[in-house]
Amino acid sequence: MLPVHLNGTFALTSSRRNLLISTEEDIDNKGGNWNSALVSDAVCRAYVLLLQSLQDHVGANYSSYYQLWPRSENGLSLVDSFYTCLINDNYSVFPSQTRWVSFHEATFFDPAFRFSQIGDLAFRTALELKKGQIIIVSDFWKTPDKVKVRDTLTLHAILRGSQHVRRFVSTVACIPCDVSHELKTPHELVHPLCDAAVLFLPADGRFPQNGSEEGAVDFCQSECLMRLTELGMNDDDLQWRDIIQRANSVKDLLALDKSLAFSRAVSIVDYLASTSSCSKTLRILQYSPDEKEQLSRTEFLPVLTKPRDWPFPWFEDDIQPRLAAPCQLYPSRMTNLVSCTQKLLDDSSTSSLRLKTTKESRSIVHDSLKIVTQELPAHEDTVKSAVNQLLTVAKFHESHQEIERVREKFGTQDMLGVMEEMKQDVGDRQLSDDQVELFCRAAQLFCFARLETQDVHPLDPKQRFGQSEKLTNRIKRLLQGYTCDVSIFKEFIQNADDAGATEIRFIKDFRQLGTDSVPDGWKEFQGPALCVYNNADFTSKDIAGIQNLGEGSKGEEMMKTGQFGVGFNAVYHITDVPSFWTRRDGTEQAICEPGMELNDIDSLKEEYPDMVDGYLLNTFDMSQPATLFRLPLRTKWMATKSSIKKEPMTEYIVSSLLTDFLKDASLCLLFLNNLQKIGIYSTKDGRKLETEYEIEMVIDKRNALRKEAFREILSGESEMMIDDGLSSGIVEMKSSETIVNFSLKDSHGVQEDWIQVNRAGFLDASKAPEKLQDDWRKEHFRLLPRGGVATHPIYHRRVSKPLSKQDNIQSRVFCTLPLPVKTDLPVHINGHFALEHESRRNLWDREDDSRTTWNKLLCTDVIAPSYVKALEQVKFAWFRTKHEDETSTEAAAKIVEFFALFPSIPKTESSFWSPLVEAFYQEVINGRQALFPVTRADTPGVIWTSIVKEKSFAGYFRRPPEYSSPVLPYYSQNDTEKRVSDGKLLELLKRLNMKIVQAPLHVFTALKNYGADKIQEATLSAVLPFLKSCTATASDTCQLKNLPQPLADLGLDGEDVLTLDLFKIGQPCALNTGLLPTEDWLQRLWSLSSAK
Repeated sequence: MLPVHLNGTFALTSSRRNLLISTEEDIDNKGGNWNSALVSDAVCRAYVLLLQSLQDHVGANYSSYYQLWPRSENGLSLVDSFYTCLINDNYSVFPSQTRWVSFHEATFFDPAFRFSQIGDLAFRTALELKKGQIIIVSDFWKTPDKVKVRDTLTLHAILRGSQHVRRFVSTVACIPCDVSHELKTPHELVHPLCDAAVLFLPADGRFPQNGSEEGAVDFCQSECLMRLTELGMNDDDLQWRDIIQRANSVKDLLALDKSLAFSRAVSIVDYLASTSSCSKTLRILQYSPDEKEQLSRTEFLPVLTKPRDWPFPWFEDDIQPRLAAPCQLYPSRMTNLVSCTQKLLDDSSTSSLRLKTTKESRSIVHDSLKIVTQELPAHEDTVKSAVNQLLTVAKFHESHQEIERVREKFGTQDMLGVMEEMKQDVGDRQLSDDQVELFCRAAQLFCFARLETQDVHPLDPKQRFGQSEKLTNRIKRLLQGYTCDVSIFKEFIQNADDAGATEIRFIKDFRQLGTDSVPDGWKEFQGPALCVYNNADFTSKDIAGIQNLGEGSKGEEMMKTGQFGVGFNAVYHITDVPSFWTRRDGTEQAICEPGMELNDIDSLKEEYPDMVDGYLLNTFDMSQPATLFRLPLRTKWMATKSSIKKEPMTEYIVSSLLTDFLKDASLCLLFLNNLQKIGIYSTKDGRKLETEYEIEMVIDKRNALRKEAFREILSGESEMMIDDGLSSGIVEMKSSETIVNFSLKDSHGVQEDWIQVNRAGFLDASKAPEKLQDDWRKEHFRLLPRGGVATHPIYHRRVSKPLSKQDNIQSRVFCTLPLPVKTDLPVHINGHFALEHESRRNLWDREDDSRTTWNKLLCTDVIAPSYVKALEQVKFAWFRTKHEDETSTEAAAKIVEFFALFPSIPKTESSFWSPLVEAFYQEVINGRQALFPVTRADTPGVIWTSIVKEKSFAGYFRRPPEYSSPVLPYYSQNDTEKRVSDGKLLELLKRLNMKIVQAPLHVFTALKNYGADKIQEATLSAVLPFLKSCTATASDTCQLKNLPQPLADLGLDGEDVLTLDLFKIGQPCALNTGLLPTEDWLQRLWSLSSAK
């Protein structure tokens, strides 16, 4: 068993044919112990000295020399002792390029790396850079061949290096940049295809070398760029120092090329005004006020030079192109106003340089007129003279105006024409405030200042005729469609959110208040009441909206949560006499109650203190932004007198409703725009509130800014549409998206983490039918294409609880607030849906109606892409790091939980949510989303793959057990089933880099249903082409490279060979796989043409 003969004074057995060997059972075997000691000491050292003595006889071929080394154990521990001796002592038995060295002086290459494509190149380089040799690095890498070697090794370290190697690459300037070929760190580079790339020239040395020059190594291949991005290369948002450096570079570039300099200035502004792909917010909003102030004082914008036909003096008249800071410039449209005294922006090349607003322009004009007004008395004579000259000019042109038939004033027919034209434009719709003002202005021309009695026809006596509806009847009809449940509280929540409040409090004030100092008829209302407080004021428009029963104030405001005008009337389930205390438009305090508005608050406090006590002034400071509703509960006596509702509202009913509301309280905060805290309280003295339940949104500054920026984008889009008279159309709304992470924490100590993806604008606006667009323009419904999803972003390890019994999200449908509509989806969905008009409890789902089309289009082209983005975020949150103590069972459970977030096909084809589920999977398939995990038994972590890839191998799906595999030729049904589902075969194929996905039944079924022509199954017929790819160089191909090689070097063994034998027995096409093992256990390329 050894390549040499051994001699020694060994202890022998009684037959003298074998050596005594000690075993664990034979403790007293002194002869065996002697032999072990002899071999591990004297014989071992003799063995090493023998190898040393052969150094002069080895020659250049070391293979025969290494054949003399011991390889297998002989029972006497020789192998262990031999290699222990080499490691611990300084025996020079390892041949190097120039001399023999010991173990401590030698450097060993990993065999897998040494015999790879790059291994020989790395080995030769290591020999030239070996320890102890003095090398001047800058000179060493000067020659083209050395540069190519260096860059090739660097590229391999980036693409295939370990985490330790990549971390080293991220800190060392080792990546050549384009043009100059200067070495840079990844943090100094910019992705050549990112938004910020336009701010740099190739000569700036910020792009990786692209391989366009002959012999140059290409660092711009897609996989390399992806790895460099992971190592710190800028690919989306530049650091502030880079922004400032780019702005300062415009001045240097101006001296070389004016057009390039101006183009860079425009690109800087366009970049800052664009949306970041990571945060989905405007990039300029990500920087601090101090940083933005620094940029505003940096000279990088072009100054408008004096036009040739300008007749007046020009500020800093200079024909040479110049630059100025944004804070020094005015837009060119103000040329006629400030060009003599201020610098103007040269925005002739683009319309994106928007630095000043219309408000600022108005302010300048206002200030100019103010100064003129102040100076006018001192120059009265001069002004009179100028006016007389203008009158002379006007008289000169009077005859010309008569010829052109210019009227001195408008007549009756002119006014009637204007009114008739307005009637045709407006039709049956309500006039806006501006239109009413214009109409009244025209109607005033029909008024006569002096009339005689005989000129006026006496009015004939008339009697009242026509249909009308009593107010109480109207309210009763509204309440019939609006149930008395927790929805009442949601109406207060949406009103508070629309008003901009950040908190709302529901207060059970069940006291019996004094009745001595109250207005007449008010004593009955001094009993128990429900009070609702929020920290925002009512505007005059809000107050008017409450008075307009069934209309509201939010119909034209597409950003408002409540737009249908019936929400507040739900309070009549509780009381007949709702009232509230607020500050009208943030200034004047007022109490509004049925039929009147009271503004003299000080007099009320003095004259009716018992009435004022009901508004909890000792608890809340109503001089600050605040609104407090007081809803006296309808007592039995009040119910008998009521014309609205005959059922009393007791304290028990209110408390029960609030208890039921607790189930939805946390959900209410998920998609609101402003509200961040909801609480339920009680008071016994009107001074101190006792907390019964509170829930609050906990959100950091970064996510709060994202949420605010998205809200501003939506608000701007909606205002622009309204200002344009809805002529632009809903399909022209720009798409935007934001991702917000936050937590909801309640007073019971329960905290839930949430991730929310919000989107505005249709993914494919061309899907919107013309009828829907026409109905939207005609204001049949005033909605925005916005929606999103919410789910938990953090995986909670719950080992003690079986997966089948873990609580999942019971999906709810939201129209900003939760609706009493549930789905089978595993996430919450939100959309600006069209709802039933009066109750707003259900989605509009009538056939052949644009509102139904709108709702389905929201699902497919707004919510579905948000759903996919949410799963990408969950994938990143759950799998970016691996817990050290995480077991394989826990890792598998995490994947099961992740797949549980995928939707199932609805049980009925007529389901309202079927289009959403289909759109989700189509986006996953066609968008090539890498959402499918692949795990390997021999490798920790998860590899992610997509369903479709160009010119490469995507994921292969293993059918769940409920499916039967296709029968292959030459095999019986049972045999084929066994082979395809064989666990050893699947693990072997995974080790060979085949990405096999084991998706659960509901996901596999949906993929087959919506993408049967694109999903690939892990069948034998699919495996064979993959195995044939072993000669290809792409990253997703079979990893059996550099054949022929010993099976052991390929990580294979005899059992693996038997498993692969499936593909040549009875498979004619298997002979072309290039994976046939030979009798000497080498893996060789073998095809029919080479078989002998």
